[in-house]
Amino acid sequence: MLRTIEDIVGIKPLTQFDTYATPMSASFTDKPDDTPYSAVTPPDAGNTLQTASAPMAATALRAGLPTVVWNRRPEAADRFAEQGADVATSVAEAVGQADVVITMVSNADAVMSLATEHGMLAALPAGAVWAQMSTIGVAGTERLGAMASDQRPDTYFVDAPVSGSKVPAEQGTLMIFASGPEEARSRVAPVFDAIGQRTLWLGPAPGSGSRMKLVNNVLLAFTAEGVANSFGLARRLGLDTDSVVEAFDGSALVSAWESGKFRRIAKGEYSAEFALGLALKDVRLALTEGDPDRFRVLASLAEEWGALVDSGLGDEDVTVVEGARRRRADAGAEQAHRRYADPHSDQLVPSLLGGHLLLLFSTCATSCRRGGGEPMEQKGQTVQRLVNAS
Repeated sequence: MLRTIEDIVGIKPLTQFDTYATPMSASFTDKPDDTPYSAVTPPDAGNTLQTASAPMAATALRAGLPTVVWNRRPEAADRFAEQGADVATSVAEAVGQADVVITMVSNADAVMSLATEHGMLAALPAGAVWAQMSTIGVAGTERLGAMASDQRPDTYFVDAPVSGSKVPAEQGTLMIFASGPEEARSRVAPVFDAIGQRTLWLGPAPGSGSRMKLVNNVLLAFTAEGVANSFGLARRLGLDTDSVVEAFDGSALVSAWESGKFRRIAKGEYSAEFALGLALKDVRLALTEGDPDRFRVLASLAEEWGALVDSGLGDEDVTVVEGARRRRADAGAEQAHRRYADPHSDQLVPSLLGGHLLLLFSTCATSCRRGGGEPMEQKGQTVQRLVNAS
């Protein structure tokens, strides 16, 4: 984004990060485009069978719980019929006879769409529990809870986001942060016990579970960033990746989750266990509830992740941050090499520190020349240049 702004206003990149960033030139045209268009609904909006929720459905079936599934794409739900699930053709059909209804989709708007446009809330049987397990933030949760209380006071709304993604969901070892009325706990317990290893009840008011989930995911975000930075530094220092994995395996500093991420990074495996786009959404929810000026490191992390998502990496695992940095560094090194290799280049070194003087020592691979073509030093000799980086 910053590189694009610099190009628009006609200034040179201010930092090395801007220098190697890809400008968003393709997003702009010389003339306004007034061609009519139709908005495309995100493919996971209203999708009840996502990275975590699909394994949750399978886990419930293995536990012997009668399960009904629905998805706006029927083929995504049909495979559960072979495992014993009933596949509904509509949301209203799916919840019409349910004791517990779980929603786990991408954001608050998708949940609201299920509850209202698809008729879920109206179709709930009296006494049913709506367990809202999506991570949608405090404001979104409280809005849904108030709507459920106002429109369906004969049902129970439980705020119950989970900690864990694909693998814990497959194993039934999710951590559930729940808040809701006391009367709902016994009703929802068989389901929570099947899909989760532990349920932490945080009070009767919807929103407490979502608050704890945001705290949990901020810790996860920094942990993922720590894994990426540590592995990136190891590679920068020339350490063998297998040695890095072995060094941390079983270390008191590294959890099983971190150890698994180290192994995946070493293999270059970035298929989504917890997608970067969803992780970014959770970080932004936390910043919305907090204060970006107070949590500046978290805000900086969100900015970096946002750029990666904008570049098309949102569906990759959160660990793709390290891979993206490595590719960017490789591209930057190649670009810098081309600049140094050109004896007539007047941009031997990119600007690194705006407004400061930078003392550089470099060994020329070719004869270095001043702007007029006069040789400065012979090949192989050390050149000391004082560059005004402003």
